[in-house]
Amino acid sequence: MKHVLCTIFLTLLTATLHAITLSVRTQQDFDLLSGRIASEIRRGEKNITVVIEAPKLTFADNQILLKSIQRNDVSISIHGKGVQLTSRGRLVRAVTHPSLTYLKDGKYYNPWTPFRQLSDTISIADASSSLCRITTPERNRRNLYPQDIYINYTCWYTSRTSPVTSIGAREIEFDGGDWAVPRKGNFFNVNMDYAYAGIYPRYRLFGTKRIPNGVYECEASNLVKLERCSLRSFLMDSVCVTGSSSREALILVQSCHADSIAVRGCTFRCIGGTVLMDRQSSNVCFSGNLVDTFMGYGVESEVGSTGAKVTANTFSNCTLGMEMGFAIKMRGDNFIVRNNTISDFCYGGIGVGIYAKTPTECKCRGTISDNELYYTDAFLANLSQHTLMDTGAIYTWTRTDGVTISNNYIHDIAGIKSNSGIFCDDGAKGITLSDNRIERIHGGYDIDLRWCETYKADVPDHNSENHIFNNQTTGKVRFETQRP
Repeated sequence: MKHVLCTIFLTLLTATLHAITLSVRTQQDFDLLSGRIASEIRRGEKNITVVIEAPKLTFADNQILLKSIQRNDVSISIHGKGVQLTSRGRLVRAVTHPSLTYLKDGKYYNPWTPFRQLSDTISIADASSSLCRITTPERNRRNLYPQDIYINYTCWYTSRTSPVTSIGAREIEFDGGDWAVPRKGNFFNVNMDYAYAGIYPRYRLFGTKRIPNGVYECEASNLVKLERCSLRSFLMDSVCVTGSSSREALILVQSCHADSIAVRGCTFRCIGGTVLMDRQSSNVCFSGNLVDTFMGYGVESEVGSTGAKVTANTFSNCTLGMEMGFAIKMRGDNFIVRNNTISDFCYGGIGVGIYAKTPTECKCRGTISDNELYYTDAFLANLSQHTLMDTGAIYTWTRTDGVTISNNYIHDIAGIKSNSGIFCDDGAKGITLSDNRIERIHGGYDIDLRWCETYKADVPDHNSENHIFNNQTTGKVRFETQRP
C-alpha cells in the first residue's frame, strides 16, 4: 500500500513539475510572451498555460510566434479572459492606403466612396503602359495630388484596386496592370462585368480628403503564427480582437500537427484580411467564435490540410473586400463544417472543392451540415454596394473525393445578375446534396450543377459521382450529369 501511494505521489509531483502558468498583466508581458513560452519548453515544461489578466493590449505582427517546435508531449493554452486586442497603429488625419483597416470609436471605417455605375465600358487608352480611362457620370472635384487616389472596380466575381494617374473634369485615368487587355486576351479584364452580364462596370474611389479626423489606422495583420510545429495541443480562447490590416492572416497555422489546434470562444471584428488560415496542418478547430466585418476569408483551409473543423460559429458582414472570398473555404481532407450561421456575404458563404488541375493525390473530403446562410434585410436593401454577380451560398469547385452537403438552411439570397443556393461549378464531381432547405433565391437556381466541357482533359469523369435527394426547394433546380 505504501508503495502504491508513493508511486501516485511521484506521478503527481512529476506532472506538477512539468506544468506552469504564465500571467500577462502588462503590455511588456505580452510583448515578451513568445520568448517566455519558448524558454519554458526548452526547460522541459509540458503543460504551459497563459492567462491574460490585462483588459486591453495591442499586438504587433507575429506577436505570438512559435516556430519549429517538435514536442509531441507539449500542450500550450492561452486564455484571454475577454481581453481586448487591437492592432498596433496610430491616429491619423490622412490614411496611407485603402488596404488597411481603420477604426473610429471602435467601429470599422470604410474609406471608399459608394459604388458608381458607368454609362459605358472602361477604355484602354494605352495598352503598352496599361493605362485605362473611365468617363465619369458626374463632374470630378479637382485634386492636385492624384497619387493619393485609388480606384476600385468590379470584375464579375472579384475586384481590383489600382492607383489613379490623373483626374480630369469628366475623366479618370488609372493603371489597369494585367487587366488592361481586351476580353479575349485575359480571363480577367477591366470590362468583365459588361462582357459577362451586359452590366456596365462599377467603380468607387478612395482619397485622403474623405478621411475624418481621429481615425485609427491598423498596421499589424498577424497576431498568432504557428509554423512547422508538432505539439500535443494548442488552444486560444476568450480573446476579443478589433482591428487588423490585410497583409497576412490574423491567425496562421502552417505545416503544424497536433491532436488539436483550437481557437474557441473568441470575438473578431473589423479584420482587414483573413481571420484563420490553415495551411497544410492537421486538426485545426475553429469553434464557438463570433466573426463580424472582415475583408478576407473567415476561415480558409488549404489543399493538404487534414481534420479541420469549423463548428458553431457566427459570421456576419463577410468578405467585404469585394474579392472572390468566402466566410469558410475548405479544400483539405476529412473536414467538418457544422452548425455555423453565416449572414451577409459578398461572394459566397461556404466554398469547397479543389480545381481541376490539382494533383490527384490531394484529397478533398468532408461534410457541410446544419448551417444557416442568408442575407439580412439591411444587406438586401443596399445590395449594389456589397455583392458582385455570380455567387452561391454554398459553392463547390470541380473536384472532390466525396463531400456531403446536408441539412443546411439557405434563404433570402439575391444578386446583381444571378445567385444560387448551392452552386456546383465547372462540372463538379463527388458531391452529395441531401435534406437541404432552400428558399427565396432571387435570379438564379436553388441548386445548380451545370454540364461543363471545360475541364474534360483534366478530370475526364467530371459531372459524375454526384447525388441529390430529399431537398426542399421553392425555386429552380438544375442538376446535369451529362450533356443537356
